[in-house]
Amino acid sequence: MLFVTFSEGFKSGGFSGLGATEEIARRSFGPEFAKNYEVGTKSQLFEDRVRLNLSVFRTDFEDLQLRDRFLRDCARGRAHGSIKPWRHQTCVARNSHAPSW
Repeated sequence: MLFVTFSEGFKSGGFSGLGATEEIARRSFGPEFAKNYEVGTKSQLFEDRVRLNLSVFRTDFEDLQLRDRFLRDCARGRAHGSIKPWRHQTCVARNSHAPSW
């Protein structure tokens, strides 16, 4: 089975509530947006003795919300980024009497 997935999401904006000064603590930040893409395959091979699942995915962020550990003024900047990992799963049955998945 081959599959393709696309989804969009967001995290709402708000106020940090923390900061080195009261002015920084009251500053607001906007929402974060994400677009997610995934392509993959799920297969059972060799009379269902081997299961092979592979996928590649990517997440693109817009206006990424970052947290500054020193509580400096970073809510005004706009950060963009992406995640591009891959994953796989392989299961091998030792004999024909192995349970089916």
